[in-house]
Amino acid sequence: FFSDIPRIVGEAMEFVQYSTDGVPLLQRLTNQIWGSPENNQSDMGKPGD
Repeated sequence: FFSDIPRIVGEAMEFVQYSTDGVPLLQRLTNQIWGSPENNQSDMGKPGD
């Protein structure tokens, strides 16, 4: 997976250039990929911190 990070980041940044909601969109994308405490609790419903 980690070998794909440069490609994923490149595609994400290229997409963000055309997005009027770029920063929040990138944050949501990052949270979806890596997971965040708020994202896991609200969207995934996972227990714990």
